[in-house]
Amino acid sequence: MKALHHANALLPAEEFSARWARLHQHVAFAFSASEAHYVRTAALALDDDLLALLLLKKLKIAAERQLSGLSGVVTMNSLVRFSFGGDSGIGRLVHPSSCGPGSLSVVSQVGAGLAGMRTGQTILWPDGQGELRPLSVDTVERVPAPKAGTSSEQVR
Repeated sequence: MKALHHANALLPAEEFSARWARLHQHVAFAFSASEAHYVRTAALALDDDLLALLLLKKLKIAAERQLSGLSGVVTMNSLVRFSFGGDSGIGRLVHPSSCGPGSLSVVSQVGAGLAGMRTGQTILWPDGQGELRPLSVDTVERVPAPKAGTSSEQVR
């Protein structure tokens, strides 16, 4: 089992994710039913115990909405401007198989954190070293999924 360094102590992934969930229990995450199903399935297939548990905790906290009710929410194929631990970024949230320049896999460290967040929202999310950092969504733009057989649009 992987452990996470936090507040000068090593915490098992299960304990850390439970603490994270308590800290964020009133955050208004949102997913459509189909995206919740996909994210749940993807989380269960992850080798990273902590990231998998955090995604599952996020889904448990989240409200399920119709796709039409997810305006301003980071969903699959959304173009999102964000900041994480003082650094700014932009990318399109995608399935891991569609990852390329300008995209963020929904099961990557930052992509998992952004999934289900709303414009203007800030949460604490672990960085690659296991330290909690502020993760904020600045803007979200819904972008249609690329059609089959065409290349993905690159985000600059």
